Amino acid sequence: ATGATGARGSTGPQGHRGARGTPGAPAPVPPKIDCKWGHWLEWEACTKSCRADKHSEGGKRRRERPVEVYPEDGGSGCVGVSLMIGVCADKICPTTTTTTTTTTSPQNATKSHAATHGKCRWAWWFLFGGLLV
Repeated sequence: ATGATGARGSTGPQGHRGARGTPGAPAPVPPKIDCKWGHWLEWEACTKSCRADKHSEGGKRRRERPVEVYPEDGGSGCVGVSLMIGVCADKICPTTTTTTTTTTSPQNATKSHAATHGKCRWAWWFLFGGLLV
């Protein structure tokens, strides 16, 4: 039994190694693919609508651009930034003023004065043990 036994059953003896053949054609070298940016996306909404005063900061907004083609096989990476941050809402917020008017009739004023005066007299009486000042 000079043959080996394998999964297919019995095979014959291993033969002599033959002469080396001619080398095949080299595999094609894949082309380098450079990175390519996509289009800038729209600006996002501003973080503020206006700034409080001339010393405060305005708002910020941002936009991005995606990579459309990633580099492959030694291609160069994308040049530049993928994120822009811009200033917005740089105007000072408008201020609003409100004017309120209160009117009192002489009758209400008298009642108010009497109520206050009465409380004052009571407080003084309490402090001085019933002695009215």
